[in-house]
Amino acid sequence: IIFNIIGAIGGFLIKPVLDRSNGLDGYGIAFFVSLLVVSGSTYFSGKMKLLKEHNDSNKLVLEHPFSILSHVLKTKVLLNALLLHVMRGVVSGMIFFILPLGVQYYNIPLSFSAYMAIIASSAGIIGYIFISIFYDNIGTIRSVIISELIILVALLGLTVFRNPFSFLVFYAFISLGQTIISQAVPLGVLKVVPLYFTGSFTGIRLFIMQMSEAIVTFIAGIYISKAPIIMVFLFIAIFAILQIWFVKQAFGNEDAIKDTQNTQNNSLCIGYNGDGNNKNG
Repeated sequence: IIFNIIGAIGGFLIKPVLDRSNGLDGYGIAFFVSLLVVSGSTYFSGKMKLLKEHNDSNKLVLEHPFSILSHVLKTKVLLNALLLHVMRGVVSGMIFFILPLGVQYYNIPLSFSAYMAIIASSAGIIGYIFISIFYDNIGTIRSVIISELIILVALLGLTVFRNPFSFLVFYAFISLGQTIISQAVPLGVLKVVPLYFTGSFTGIRLFIMQMSEAIVTFIAGIYISKAPIIMVFLFIAIFAILQIWFVKQAFGNEDAIKDTQNTQNNSLCIGYNGDGNNKNG
């Protein structure tokens, strides 16, 4: 929540710069400032330390990424969770193009990216509050279903309404849905993945997700200006629905697994920040 409040303030601060520079030079300034912020984030992340270490006599030793991936492919729950991250990567890769789509089809100026940062940060705050209040009671599957329905409603709204105001409103819905997913899925992973394998699986799942993001972004960058807008949103909607199916397959038994791991989890003190913040903001 604090991170997104700062993000919203940053959006207000950069908006006058983008307006005066017609967006072009302002983006260079924003990029330079972001490099400084990333450096600070890296420094303080390095100060974090694990308070208690989990000792497991049955710890599985996997020496390289291929052995980790092989282990994942042989385990049904982990395989479904990995395929879920492929779907997440595809959706995220397409949503990266939401600003150029807004410029091309909704007549928004480039300086509106500042408003989009403010909206994404505000939606992120609501998403984190949702996780804080409701996640422990409804779990991963329901959280993701709610998120995907929010995104599907936003895609329908973007298809029907074509003006700058509606674009910003439905972009807020997309940011809200993506924020909840980015927190609910890693929490589900913590429940179904053995503690000794959490780090290995996290590395593989994020690698796979970002690889699918990169591939989809590369392809979309070539063809998105040529494709009808309704086809773009239909493509995102299909993979959003597929995410629901894979979430059910991967986390269907999360509550039963959680009950058996409660004692183990109490032996850990973990700093958690999901999959990071929504990159679109």
